[in-house]
Amino acid sequence: MSPHSQDRRTREHFSGCLLGGAVGDALGAPVEFRSIHDIRSKYGPTGIADYDLAYGRRGAITDDTQMTLFTAEGLLRADVRWHHKGICHPASVIHHAYIRGCTRRENGAARSFHKTRWTAG
Repeated sequence: MSPHSQDRRTREHFSGCLLGGAVGDALGAPVEFRSIHDIRSKYGPTGIADYDLAYGRRGAITDDTQMTLFTAEGLLRADVRWHHKGICHPASVIHHAYIRGCTRRENGAARSFHKTRWTAG
């Protein structure tokens, strides 16, 4: 592994990737299923350039960000299990993270992801 690639394995880089994905998702949410013609009609020839209403909120994330965060949670839990127990099946751990996420949503306990304990600094 080169020194440059090792520098990109910091908490800040991983957090930045997750945040960048969420920002891109929030920017794209209002136009996600629209045609290029509809997008240009509403936002002009350059398209959307700022947060707009989606799902009743300005800057709302979609299930894409939610699934990304559930996957990240599963990967973190799998890594911890591997380091503490020496055994792990990452796909199963990620699967359980998806189930936890879906259960929270079905029970009406969906929270803002910036307030969950594993993404808060």
